[in-house]
Amino acid sequence: MIDGAWFDFLPTGRGTSRGDVEILAYSCEIRFPDYLTTFPRFVRYDLNPPGHANEAAEMRCHVHPGHDDLKMTAPFIEPLEILDLCVYGLTWPEKVRTSLGG
Repeated sequence: MIDGAWFDFLPTGRGTSRGDVEILAYSCEIRFPDYLTTFPRFVRYDLNPPGHANEAAEMRCHVHPGHDDLKMTAPFIEPLEILDLCVYGLTWPEKVRTSLGG
């Protein structure tokens, strides 16, 4: 099904002395199509680099649910897990809940 959502993924890494790549930070944002008016416009998972100001507030890993100024602490998620979530793990509900009662 083509649903109109799309995402981008930006990892930041550095090479190690063993020849591996160490992930220092990432940003993965999924944007939802306009017809999904009850959803946030986007959801972004961020892992800020070490030493970032968010680290002092214990929010180096966080998620932005639809607004850059709104963020919630999130667990560390491996970059490949985030890609898997964005590509395969999200599905659209047949019915979007219209009230707390269901």
